[in-house]
Amino acid sequence: MAVPPAHPPRVAPESAVEVLVTPEELSFQLDGGRTRVVPWSSLTEIRMRTTARGVDLFWEFHAGVADPPVSMVGGGTGDNELLDGCSKRLRGVDFAALSAAMTATKEASFLLWSRSAPGS
Repeated sequence: MAVPPAHPPRVAPESAVEVLVTPEELSFQLDGGRTRVVPWSSLTEIRMRTTARGVDLFWEFHAGVADPPVSMVGGGTGDNELLDGCSKRLRGVDFAALSAAMTATKEASFLLWSRSAPGS
């Protein structure tokens, strides 16, 4: 009898970036074997970017102005854990903006969370 795989098969482009969520940080395994670590305490904002195709969603994690944001396609490896981690560790996540991004059919950027927002 065949043993099912521990994780679902990886699909491009969702497999280009995967995230590991811990209580202290987000660790992104980027395409090409690079790793970028963003401590929860360093996050300044989270955005969801959409495209004109209406099928692509990209998480964008900002950690100040010195570094470019880390982008991860929605539905990527660790996406569910990421959403769970955000809701548990960040006050004021705008789930209405996330829902709007998921149904968007044009290019746009949706602010999901900002450290400077009241209640964050």
